[in-house]
Amino acid sequence: MTGARWRLKEADEAVVRELSAALGKRAVTARALVCRGISDAAEARRFFECDIAALLDPFLMKDMDRAVERVEEALARGARIRVYGDYDVDGVSATALLVRALRGLGGDVDWYVPHRVEEGYGISEEAIRQASAEGVKLLIAVDCGTTAVGPIALARELGVEVVVCDHHQPSDELPDAPVLNPWRPDCEYPFKDLAGVGVAFKLVSAIARARKLPEGQELHFLDLVCLGTVADVVPLLGENRLFVEHGLRQLPKTRKLGLAALMEAASIRGPVLSRHVAFGLAPRINAAGRMEHARAAVKLLLTTEDAEARALAAELSEQNRRRRAEERQTLSEAEGMVAEEVDLSRERAIVLASDRWHPGVIGIVASRLVERYHRPALLIALRDGMGKGSGRSVEAFNLWESLQECAPLLTRFGGHHYAAGFAVAEEKVSALRARLNELAGARLAMGELVRHIDIDAEIALRDLTEEALEELGRLAPFGMANPRPTLLSRGLQVQEAKRVGDGSHLALRLLEQEGPARDAIWFSAGELAEELAVGTRVDICYRAKLEEWKGKLRVRLQVEDVGVRQGD
Repeated sequence: MTGARWRLKEADEAVVRELSAALGKRAVTARALVCRGISDAAEARRFFECDIAALLDPFLMKDMDRAVERVEEALARGARIRVYGDYDVDGVSATALLVRALRGLGGDVDWYVPHRVEEGYGISEEAIRQASAEGVKLLIAVDCGTTAVGPIALARELGVEVVVCDHHQPSDELPDAPVLNPWRPDCEYPFKDLAGVGVAFKLVSAIARARKLPEGQELHFLDLVCLGTVADVVPLLGENRLFVEHGLRQLPKTRKLGLAALMEAASIRGPVLSRHVAFGLAPRINAAGRMEHARAAVKLLLTTEDAEARALAAELSEQNRRRRAEERQTLSEAEGMVAEEVDLSRERAIVLASDRWHPGVIGIVASRLVERYHRPALLIALRDGMGKGSGRSVEAFNLWESLQECAPLLTRFGGHHYAAGFAVAEEKVSALRARLNELAGARLAMGELVRHIDIDAEIALRDLTEEALEELGRLAPFGMANPRPTLLSRGLQVQEAKRVGDGSHLALRLLEQEGPARDAIWFSAGELAEELAVGTRVDICYRAKLEEWKGKLRVRLQVEDVGVRQGD
């Protein structure tokens, strides 16, 4: 009913049957595993066991031996070490992790994160000069630095050694420094999808191994690794799954006062799930860098004073409230500009600019526009003749590669397939819009500019038992590349359809022939209540989970889309 395109994920059904038999699990669970690229029984068992001992040897990463040597030299001579991070959650958590770890080894360590608006992403030459003037002898860049060839060359001229811990795509030239980045073409590290905090953790693990510290001593940092990994929306498979699963277990009992205070401010109690991190903790930490300065977030994760932790958590929560208000206003203006200025039948990329927008929220708003219009969206906040831009994209359009082809129009840019940041002179915004639409026109068919719903498995509602959902729930933690499975059930009859909440949501009761009735909720679909009259036959795609209701467990469906069966 939404015009979305449903796609049942491809899976070799013979492999599904074999995996189901080997694991002793239902076909729906086996098919979900195969859809995630897990078709071998031994690999599937490792997936479910989630054994932290399966973490890879950090020295498999290119330059790790050089990086450890450089850090150990600085520690041995008592040299000033500076951790240089980014202003998002990944960068903030990586900064806090390394500062805590190196101070724990007796290091003289301070930290620096740039201002999102005034300095922008990455290592600047000004920051290098400042570090040199302040006596820094080793600078460790986290979640940035892979493309900072010039600033790192300047650092070496000024006598500042550099180590890079990053996960962003490298350019053709790497800096003259140890660069820890799984995406380097010459790096044979088996797992490429680490977040920046994951790479920083690998450096800490390597130092611990080189020092022959008690095995697993560094694992108490996994709450921070979990935080940055979930927030950076990297695939929750492989090592990232291990980080997040074990980090989530640590969070309720964390001894880091700032994290504990932030969970209290976000009303997170009891077992912590990945969605609590994604929608409760991460936005508050991000808000600091978006609205003012990420310093407050780093201080929160480093503080050892309870009163300071509570004050900083309250400050971040207030900044997050302001961020939400700014985001709502910007989204309203952007949607109005789309209606007035963009011909959606012709333009396959949305490029908008305004001097009223806060650069800290345009990336979030770009994501909202992608969700609504199903095409790349780039927003530009203008100030003093220059524009700071943030873009989000769709599966069929690699934004980073496309910005490479727009490089002559840009002052700088960086990012990956789905998200990128850039700077552009105001007078070149129109040319950028034209060039991106030229590229999008060549790469995006109109049929791709619709929402796609990828379905893991088709299942009868009668087979969707509490036991089946408990089994599917073991696929958690859910996130990028490992979402809660989307299921398809056909030939259901609507028993009830009514608006709920403020009237914008739709509650459904669905009946399957020879099966139980199930309750479902379809968010933001209240206006469809009349179209789904009692007796209407439908197919639905949805996500399902167990909920506790009045002391009992029940199956609850969250509808993604409904298709009305014609002629039934």
